[in-house]
Amino acid sequence: MKLKRGRDNKGPRIRSHEVGPVSYDQQRPVFSLHSQVVGWTVDQCSDEHKVAFLDAIHRRSQLTWIQLRSADHRKLGFEPLPRELVEKGVRIPVIITEDAMILCFRCHVGKMRALGFREDATFHVIWIDCDGQIYDHD
Repeated sequence: MKLKRGRDNKGPRIRSHEVGPVSYDQQRPVFSLHSQVVGWTVDQCSDEHKVAFLDAIHRRSQLTWIQLRSADHRKLGFEPLPRELVEKGVRIPVIITEDAMILCFRCHVGKMRALGFREDATFHVIWIDCDGQIYDHD
């Protein structure tokens, strides 16, 4: 079989591969642990906290960002955390730029939270706070 040159870009059966704008809100989140701050990683968690964290991200990974945004932050949703509420002495890494919003997910074991920021469909987990020390919960 011999291929003919120049005919692959014309004709009724050739379709464009152009893609329109992507709506990341309609996608399910992808969770990344690549940017965690030392001292606030999975390694510092007890087995109970590790299970709670895995359960929390698994349940959220089944929803879209739109669904997470509309969910109650005390359940499967999230809440924004103003930078000024992060306790003194807790390092905010440079990967979280001034315009990035810090988001907080509850993990449903005591005051355990997973905190980080969203970039497109990816949630970058920066801190896993097993004991509620990152910010004042009152």
